[in-house]
Amino acid sequence: MDKDFKVKVKHFYIYRKAIIALIIIGIIVGGIYGGKELSWKEIAADEVAVVVNNLTGGIKFINRAGAVLYYPFIQDIYVLDKREQILKMTAAEIDEKHPQGNPLMVKSIDGGDVVLDLLIHYMLRPEYAVYVVQNTGVGDIF
Repeated sequence: MDKDFKVKVKHFYIYRKAIIALIIIGIIVGGIYGGKELSWKEIAADEVAVVVNNLTGGIKFINRAGAVLYYPFIQDIYVLDKREQILKMTAAEIDEKHPQGNPLMVKSIDGGDVVLDLLIHYMLRPEYAVYVVQNTGVGDIF
C-alpha cells in the first residue's frame, strides 16, 4: 500500500462524547429544576384532596392523611374539608353582608311574614369530592 494513503473516515467519537455529556448535563439540570418545582401539600385526617392534571385532564382522588406531592404548574390540588359544618340562617348572625342578620323569611298563606332561625348541618361525603370540584367549585364558591 501507498504510504500517503489516508482513509476518508470521519471520526464522530468526539462529537458522540460531547452529545452524551450534554444529555447527561441536561438530565441533571432538569432533575434539579424539577425537584425545586415539586411541591407538597399536607392533608389532615378530616380532609380529602383532589389532584387535577392540567395537561391530560386526569383526576386523582386522595382520601388519606399525609403529604401529597404535585407539580404546581402541571397539576392543581384542591383540599376539601369533610368535617361537619353549620350554615346559620339566624337573625343573630349580623355581619357586613347582612346588617339585619340572615333569617329565613317565609310568607304564610294569609300574607304574613314568618321569620325562622335555621341551622343546617352538612358534611361532605368523601366519594363526592371529585363531583364537587368538577361541578360546583372550591373554597367559598360551593
